[in-house]
Amino acid sequence: MAREHLLAIGRLDPKALAKSVTLKHVATVEKEMLLSLGEDPVLDEEGARRRMGRALEILRGLSPKDGFLADVESSASDIIDPIGGSLGVYLGVAEDIDKALEGAMHVFFGVPREQ
Repeated sequence: MAREHLLAIGRLDPKALAKSVTLKHVATVEKEMLLSLGEDPVLDEEGARRRMGRALEILRGLSPKDGFLADVESSASDIIDPIGGSLGVYLGVAEDIDKALEGAMHVFFGVPREQ
């Protein structure tokens, strides 16, 4: 959800950091990613594997430096921890998560067709 989580991953397993990204960062680059990946929805497990692999390659190409998939020095991709906050803070964080999940789902699984 935030830089501190990426940094914790890096301390536990530096190789895993190269495959880690914040939810909000993926949503932030959704339009760029969809230009490369297309919007067609993923229909099976193999298609999901291929798309996730391509998405990670594209994220690496967009990475700011050092092979990280997100900028660990910028708070722009953080979803804040609402603990101790007001109801309004919790609702705001819930909206951030919902919006970021929608963007990430489009990146990783395509855009659902209207039914």
